[in-house]
Amino acid sequence: MDSGVIFGTRTKTKCVTQKAYIELYSGPVYMMHYKYASIIMMINISFMYGMFIPCLFPITLLGIINMYVNERIMLAYWYR
Repeated sequence: MDSGVIFGTRTKTKCVTQKAYIELYSGPVYMMHYKYASIIMMINISFMYGMFIPCLFPITLLGIINMYVNERIMLAYWYR
């Protein structure tokens, strides 16, 4: 699979070992603690100011759904 040819041009991606090939084409490590922190921050702000701004609850729900869908796609196709 690692022929070193991409669309007719020669590149220097030929890997000698399987570990080097996997490291070359795999994505970054998934940092879950950043995702937890952002979800907890959204929920805390929503509960703190939601009594005064009721439209904050659906906005927070949309934000959490957006983050969920985005992370599912990125976890399937980009992260290790």
